[in-house]
Amino acid sequence: TKQAYFSAVENKSVSYEFHMIFQSAITCAKKIKTDTMLSKTSVSTATLVASQVTRFKHGAEVVVIGANGEIGSAVLKNLLSYKDTHIKAVVRKKHLLSSVAENQNVTFVRYEDRYEYIRNADCIISATNSPHYTVTLYDLKRVIDNHHPRLFIDLAVPSDIDPAVKRLENVEVINIDYFKELARTNNERKYQSVMEADEIIRSETDKLKKDLLFHEFLPEWQQMEKQCENRPWSELLYKMKAKADSHSFSQFIAVLKLMAEG
Repeated sequence: TKQAYFSAVENKSVSYEFHMIFQSAITCAKKIKTDTMLSKTSVSTATLVASQVTRFKHGAEVVVIGANGEIGSAVLKNLLSYKDTHIKAVVRKKHLLSSVAENQNVTFVRYEDRYEYIRNADCIISATNSPHYTVTLYDLKRVIDNHHPRLFIDLAVPSDIDPAVKRLENVEVINIDYFKELARTNNERKYQSVMEADEIIRSETDKLKKDLLFHEFLPEWQQMEKQCENRPWSELLYKMKAKADSHSFSQFIAVLKLMAEG
């Protein structure tokens, strides 16, 4: 839509009124984006997980177990939007989307070798349908030290990660319930943002109406100014445009028109 508009402007085929309306819409959209949380609060688990990882450490080494599952692949794609994140995708079968498979920040590894890559990882995410733990305290203690802070994210139900893992030093474990609560909180913020956005739209629409009314009335106003040089009409007109709503401004212009006719 924007491209069509700019193309029409270049060809000088856009009316002044349409130009004002389109510019007002762009301004309104930018204001909603910057002044509300509408575009800043995700309720997607995959997006929330990726954001959590980058907050934990920029340029993190991440192991994703179950990367070819529905949740795991969604998390993987979101992680790839952070260019400095390096991912080891643990899969039983290599059948991810080709667009993901060709990404230089992803290395596919065998499920049987997962602990070798967990050894140096900053964050370990597990999202499988396995009936057994994919990460156990016993196996983990054999490969990691306690000096390297690690974040474990368990997105499986039932759990993929042995709950005893959280006993380890410098280890944080969060599960799917954490992200459900975060999504609920963000949903409430979005609802509040919708009301704020609605108020911005009303305000910007009213301002646009006044601008259009003013533009339409301008030729008559210029004629009135010539006839009434000693009256402070100009200051009054601009003050009304700045302070009144579009309905009141419309009525004010109607009165001025009647005065001009009389």
